[in-house]
Amino acid sequence: MRQLPSDKYNVAWFKLAEFVSRGEKERALGLYRLLMHSFDDKALAHQLEGDLLLSFKNDDSIMAYQKAAQLYQEDGRFIQAIAVYERLLQLNPEQESTFYILCDLYELLDMDERSWQKKQEYFIRMITKHSYENYMELFHELLDTCINNTKRKSFFTELKVRNQHAYEYACTYLKNG
Repeated sequence: MRQLPSDKYNVAWFKLAEFVSRGEKERALGLYRLLMHSFDDKALAHQLEGDLLLSFKNDDSIMAYQKAAQLYQEDGRFIQAIAVYERLLQLNPEQESTFYILCDLYELLDMDERSWQKKQEYFIRMITKHSYENYMELFHELLDTCINNTKRKSFFTELKVRNQHAYEYACTYLKNG
């Protein structure tokens, strides 16, 4: 960050928090735009913008978060990118592109177990609302991973509870190999 007189800088952040707590959207956004210029870290600035917009229930928060995640990723700050993509999935759980980017980042960092868990969560969420046939590639990837890993019984338990037809398909698929 650029050097600013610390007392004025701190007061500005407290003022911003005050505006947000009072619901003064325009004043908060105006002050934020001024403070944003004090950041050298554009990814963090966009992430903070997303937080601010979200506090006012503004849908533009998603665009700000997407920009922050993209900048973090381009800068090689994958853990920060993952955190923002996780937030994006919370805001829009059916956003398929965000889900796949997140899984790729987990795999890039050799966090294969977390990637698998995320895929499982996404698949279970999607088949609760849609037909599992829409997600066959992901379904087969999950099933193929299950063949050699007995720890993944929870997937089948969840599958049986959420979608009996998908569970039966999974059993047949695994049996026929």
